[in-house]
Amino acid sequence: MTKDEALHHLRAHLEQAQQRMIRAAKKHRRDVQFEAGQHVFLKLRPYRQNSLIARANAMLAPKFYGHFLVEECVGQVAYRLRLPECSRIDPVFHVS
Repeated sequence: MTKDEALHHLRAHLEQAQQRMIRAAKKHRRDVQFEAGQHVFLKLRPYRQNSLIARANAMLAPKFYGHFLVEECVGQVAYRLRLPECSRIDPVFHVS
């Protein structure tokens, strides 16, 4: 096997691996679109939950918070939500 053949072989395998990773990543994504005025639930990571609602134990906190009103669409996949006045997080969220 020459150097050029080996390089061609490696590139083909790399491209196959990349396509496999793309297919695996797309399985977990959904094409979701919201309109202004709809109500949505919000999924937060444990360190962000305290910014919205104070909890004594993060492990016992609910998985989703809400329902919050969608005020506007900011980009193709970003939405501004109407959060409570006391929340300390940015009201614009990415959806995927």
